[in-house]
Amino acid sequence: MGGIMGALMSKLEIEVDDEILAEVASFLGTSSPEDTVKAALLDVYEGKRRLEAFGRLTEMAEAGDFDHLRDKKNYRP
Repeated sequence: MGGIMGALMSKLEIEVDDEILAEVASFLGTSSPEDTVKAALLDVYEGKRRLEAFGRLTEMAEAGDFDHLRDKKNYRP
């Protein structure tokens, strides 16, 4: 079974704080410990990817890559 981008999946046995697991399940709207852990890992992964993308956009903005958008005449007919 594949994960993100076809990655292999690992079966793990881990100890998890029950209170934290219940809180995270409530935040994520999951109903099983397995779904909660999977959703939490995916949330962290996607959040990191979004932060990296935002960082690249910030670098582009600082380099002036979007300056032409300041004047609507440059991009609107």
